[in-house]
Amino acid sequence: MRRFLLVLVLITNNALSALPAETLIFRDEFTGSNGTDLVSRSPNTGTSWSEVIDSTGSLNIQIESNQARASANSSNDTMVYVANPASSVADMRVAATMAALATGNDDPAGLVFRYVDNDNFYACMLQTTTAPERIAWLDKRVGGVYDDSIDGGLFNISANDVVSCAVVGTSLEMRVNGDLILSATDSDLSSAGKGGIYMGDYPTCTTCDIVTNWLLDDFEVYEITADAERRIW
Repeated sequence: MRRFLLVLVLITNNALSALPAETLIFRDEFTGSNGTDLVSRSPNTGTSWSEVIDSTGSLNIQIESNQARASANSSNDTMVYVANPASSVADMRVAATMAALATGNDDPAGLVFRYVDNDNFYACMLQTTTAPERIAWLDKRVGGVYDDSIDGGLFNISANDVVSCAVVGTSLEMRVNGDLILSATDSDLSSAGKGGIYMGDYPTCTTCDIVTNWLLDDFEVYEITADAERRIW
């Protein structure tokens, strides 16, 4: 007599937890004529760019060889551009290819996320020590008060690496080519905001500079939401 093993698995109305889903709301491949200010052009996806900080009063982020860079060097200055529209939800991810990196140790740049206004946003930043090592850190401005103690460290980051920063609820992270390098928890900023580009000095490095060495490409902003609850019947 043959024996049969019957395995019966009964799953009754069991729900899996909701999984995160990303929706692209902004993308700029920076194709266009050299010298074109990002503010005066249309991105591939999304509506526009806005220059929200320019301590020089005269610089911009512009197209150069189908990438984005500062229009000129400027000592002890800051420039921030944000992408429109804002995310419709608080959870978001911002990413860009760092096509070329600055070599000076006082020439930082990075990405902003959950940007509400100039006094309230998160940023993930890069600054060179001895290439290919870069100082990478997460910082924030809350009510105009700067704090760079969220998380940071030294990492090998090279030209054409993709840097991304995300916030989901109170969880923040920074990745390079998809690999997690920094993570932290912070609850000070909870409103939906924008993503953007940061160049130049910051409150604990007022002698840092804007430089043209940084080249960015394929800048993207994603909303992060939860998929509809999925069930196994």
